[in-house]
Amino acid sequence: MAHTPALSAGRRLGEYGSRSLAGVIAEQIIPVGVYMIGVSGTHIFRFVTASVMLVAAAVLTAPAAMASDYAERMQAARDYVESSGMERGLQRRITQIVGRISEQLKQSYPNAEPGKIEQISETVLAEFQSGIPDLLEDAARVYAEHFTSRELKEMTRYNRSAVGRKQQEKQQVLAQQMGEAFDMWLTQIHYNTLRRMEELLNESGATSGGYGY
Repeated sequence: MAHTPALSAGRRLGEYGSRSLAGVIAEQIIPVGVYMIGVSGTHIFRFVTASVMLVAAAVLTAPAAMASDYAERMQAARDYVESSGMERGLQRRITQIVGRISEQLKQSYPNAEPGKIEQISETVLAEFQSGIPDLLEDAARVYAEHFTSRELKEMTRYNRSAVGRKQQEKQQVLAQQMGEAFDMWLTQIHYNTLRRMEELLNESGATSGGYGY
């Protein structure tokens, strides 16, 4: 096959798009089309020209389509994060943490100027709260990586439904009650495990020298 400018251009286009289907098509169709030009003339040239235009369009528009899809997913993810009550939860936790530390500092610094610790607490609280939008954006990126736009929209619809809102309102109470139940269960498991293992050790003839704690 003769080396022609058109053939070189075809190979370069194929290399440019080697990571996409459009690139594979460019690498295969254009050289074959150039060879057919030499065999069949003008009519084939029209076919090849159309093929080149289609492939070039695919190569150029693919990144834009991918960017558009990601932008749509990110917006859907932001909507989901907003509907999930995540921001309210973060605000509540930060306020609790700063409040607890403030009480500790009051005991550690009894001679502090009256109202000074409260003033510092408000300053620190505002500083940490200012970082919440960045954290929510990071959360949206994580959801966008693992869910499609359609899935995120369905999740958002649930959060904004009556039952979804009720679940969010009850979340703190549910977490507290379930946490208490789990703690009781784990404590019982610890006790039963210790006693059962002691029974088996005693059956084997081992003797206890006292607990190591």
